[in-house]
Amino acid sequence: MRPIYPVIAPLALALPLFWAGTVGANPAGNKLTVPSPPPATVVKPSPVNPKPAQAITNSAPATVKPAQTPVKPTQPTIKPAQAISKPVPATAKPNQTTVKPAPTVATPKVEMPAPTPTAVNVQRVLYVNPASGLDSANGQAPQTAFKTITHALKFAEGGTLIQLAPGKYSAESGEQFPMQLKPGVILRGNEATRGEGVLIEGGGRFVSRVFARQNATILAGETTHILGVTITNRNIRGTAIWVESTNPYIRNCTFTNNHREGVFVTGEGAPRIEDNLFIRNGGNGVSLTKASKGEVRRNVFIQTGFGLAIGGVSSPIVTDNRIENNVDGMVISDVAKPVLRGNRIAFNRRTGIIVISSAQPDLGTSASPGNNTFQSNGNHDLHNATKNITLTSVGNRLDMSKVNGLVQLQ
Repeated sequence: MRPIYPVIAPLALALPLFWAGTVGANPAGNKLTVPSPPPATVVKPSPVNPKPAQAITNSAPATVKPAQTPVKPTQPTIKPAQAISKPVPATAKPNQTTVKPAPTVATPKVEMPAPTPTAVNVQRVLYVNPASGLDSANGQAPQTAFKTITHALKFAEGGTLIQLAPGKYSAESGEQFPMQLKPGVILRGNEATRGEGVLIEGGGRFVSRVFARQNATILAGETTHILGVTITNRNIRGTAIWVESTNPYIRNCTFTNNHREGVFVTGEGAPRIEDNLFIRNGGNGVSLTKASKGEVRRNVFIQTGFGLAIGGVSSPIVTDNRIENNVDGMVISDVAKPVLRGNRIAFNRRTGIIVISSAQPDLGTSASPGNNTFQSNGNHDLHNATKNITLTSVGNRLDMSKVNGLVQLQ
């Protein structure tokens, strides 16, 4: 093994929000702003699991290898349209209050590859139209569509496709939340536009087996498909899709203006989250905790708090995502071991990736290089804030001057 050369960089990251109180606590939720992080030598991030955080000192020097290729700054894909409110830490309890999302504004155009339709095995189709539909109709054709998704779900079993017409599906149109999808049900809007014009907005309380009282728009069942819809949950602690020990397929959707995150994965959840846009959410784009696994591929995370928050003993595969213009790109905590390949992590306000507690992300091996690109992140591209764990980074492109902590670069 090559020797580790110490390079000490200042520790300037201050995680923005600590979680306290009992399960179900509901602070007032007044809007806060993110102050510029002061110089510090101690960071006290809290773990994903509800336990007291331990102080993390900056005693570990960074280790770099001179052969690394520096990244030349370029302009970001888009500029944030406004200041981002104080985000949810990756290590936060999911039942705590976060900062209310910014007022509704037009979603900026983000360059993404053209969506491709998802192959589904359909045995029956039910149609829903919030403008012209009637829940007294039979729902078997566009001309006799139901009015609400809520009513369609009463008749939807495995293999049923619920096809949504353009429009807004909300409490005002008769919807009841959270919407619970039975195993094998397919909920589809317009995949070609990633759900533009097909908006499901709202949320409702439910009791999670793992995290007690929560608020979600959709509870995703086993092998369910959620395709081509836009989902917004502005409620306190609002999550768009809650995945608890199930394996849904979430594809070609847009998650925006959710009070907390777009998708929360817990228990032994193993979803496939592919080709989605996560933009302007109050907390995180995707949160994965407990023993969750699954795959997060080809998504765009932009203008949110933390793009991804990965904790517990989770070990998801995170590949080919764009994580740009957030407060922090990714925070990895507890003893999580995500596999990171081919991601672009750029122009995040403070840190590209921060690793805390005893987490050990897979940033590449000699047999499988990381191929992650770090570019023009604020304080650090890669910040290892663990006490005594050396991270190994193989085959990634980053700015060596923005590597902090024990990191062996190859």
